[in-house]
Amino acid sequence: MGGLYVRIVKIARKQAKVMAAENATSTEGTVHTVNDKKSFFMVTMLLGWFTLSYIPMCVYLLTTLLCATCTVNKYIRE
Repeated sequence: MGGLYVRIVKIARKQAKVMAAENATSTEGTVHTVNDKKSFFMVTMLLGWFTLSYIPMCVYLLTTLLCATCTVNKYIRE
């Protein structure tokens, strides 16, 4: 899941650079570039927090699914 978000961020950065290059000739390019950077930062933060919040659940689920003899939490397995 983390790899997917990294790929999305890479594509978004590439797209932002292309859009910035296209807007560099216009007079409003600087306004759009600042807004694009703020939007990109916000999306990156949201995806980062989403990923960080789901990592413990994914580790727990993978541990319980792949290791039948492991007891991650003795109160849950009983």
